[in-house]
Amino acid sequence: MRIVDIILTELNSDKLKLEDDIERTLNNKDLDAQSKTTTIKSLLTQVVSLEMAFVKFKTYVTEGNPQQAQPTQQNVVDPNGGENNNN
Repeated sequence: MRIVDIILTELNSDKLKLEDDIERTLNNKDLDAQSKTTTIKSLLTQVVSLEMAFVKFKTYVTEGNPQQAQPTQQNVVDPNGGENNNN
């Protein structure tokens, strides 16, 4: 599922870029408060859109593969010191 990893990586990368833009805008001393507010609101809208796209894409991927939606634990450590093998 290399393409899935590529898409998820791209979405995360785009989100990080937007977060950097928000930080730069906050620290920009040349912008007035109104400009900062407008720019940051626009950037936050884009961040939320990307987060929703990420979640939606994950549902598309896991709908076709139920095992991915609910991973199984194979070696669960018993709090009493034993080990259970759940398959």
